[in-house]
Amino acid sequence: MGRDVLDVTQGSDKRKPKILKVILSIVGLLVLATVIFGIFTFITGDINGKWQSQNMEKQLEKEIAGEFSKETGEFDLSEKDIIGDTRIKMAVKRDKANVTIQVKINEDAFQKAFEDYLSKTINSYLSSQNLQYSDLTDEEKAIFEESIPSQKEIDAIIDQAFSQSVKIGGIYHKKTGIMTAPVFTGNVNRLSHHIKVTKANSKAIKISKVAAQKGDYTIYHKSGNKVTLEGHQKYTFHKE
Repeated sequence: MGRDVLDVTQGSDKRKPKILKVILSIVGLLVLATVIFGIFTFITGDINGKWQSQNMEKQLEKEIAGEFSKETGEFDLSEKDIIGDTRIKMAVKRDKANVTIQVKINEDAFQKAFEDYLSKTINSYLSSQNLQYSDLTDEEKAIFEESIPSQKEIDAIIDQAFSQSVKIGGIYHKKTGIMTAPVFTGNVNRLSHHIKVTKANSKAIKISKVAAQKGDYTIYHKSGNKVTLEGHQKYTFHKE
């Protein structure tokens, strides 16, 4: 043909590790921040029910924003484009507390950013050759079209990326676009007002490098529909 044509497939393959890194960094950061902020245990008196911490969610969003901007690189999107509601939830039943994090992912926004990146890659290459897409022959255009991942292939790449959350104990629900990850399970002692951690997310602990172990205790105080945990800092949970 007399011209070198960019094989975009190679470019997309190189971007897969980057995509996985972005998603894993999001999930890892959520768990990291949760552990660092002292979510190891809580309850006070009878706190059976469902609880949520809004102030902790704001802290997590700040952490995510800082890290996300480092990892997105050439993708034209911000954390606000892809990260929706962030929830820190505690469910207490029969004096057993289970703490989880939930993050709403805008998969459509991430997919559009990926497609835009592919388009920019093609245009950048053509520009370097002093060409425009309209300058190509039908045969050359066909080669370009074949080298660009199909919609189905792009969907598969993104789904694979988000599903990597299982590596740190998380789950990605494709239908709802919600990513969840456990933080810890603990037993509530109503008399001493503390929670003893009986099970912790070892993978999250490894990522955060925080000395949180099975058997740790956290003091809590309850006032009406509000529970305050005293760990590294004070955090408040409100009953749902």
